[in-house]
Amino acid sequence: MTTPATHSRLVKLRSSEHRRAQASLAKAQADLTRLGELSERLEQLRQTMAHGPGETAAYNLKMTSSMADRLDHARAALVEPLLAATAHRDEREAESRRAGARADVAERLFAQAERAAEIAQELRRDAARIVRTPTTRLRLIEGGMP
Repeated sequence: MTTPATHSRLVKLRSSEHRRAQASLAKAQADLTRLGELSERLEQLRQTMAHGPGETAAYNLKMTSSMADRLDHARAALVEPLLAATAHRDEREAESRRAGARADVAERLFAQAERAAEIAQELRRDAARIVRTPTTRLRLIEGGMP
């Protein structure tokens, strides 16, 4: 039989696991957000590369085109990291939910153990009292068990 102290340690352990899982989820979410913002920023930079009306030197056109291509490649290179970060965030979210469920179960077990300990203590107190019922009085009067 486990003791209330064991249950208390289990509750602390499960709560700690849940907090770590939540911190890991927050970090994964921040990484995903950072990658998303970076992708948006690259798209904004690409859109600012458009040429205005009027004459432009060929060298400027070439450099602008080259920079636009680099921005496009950089943005395309972010697709895999974004997918990986999304998958990582989903894993951490599932882990956080599982850890939360384990923490809830541990708390319920702790509460049940406390209730069982209280009931056992009450039963021990009741067992220590002498209970006089009409049947025991009859036995004592008739010369039965003392």
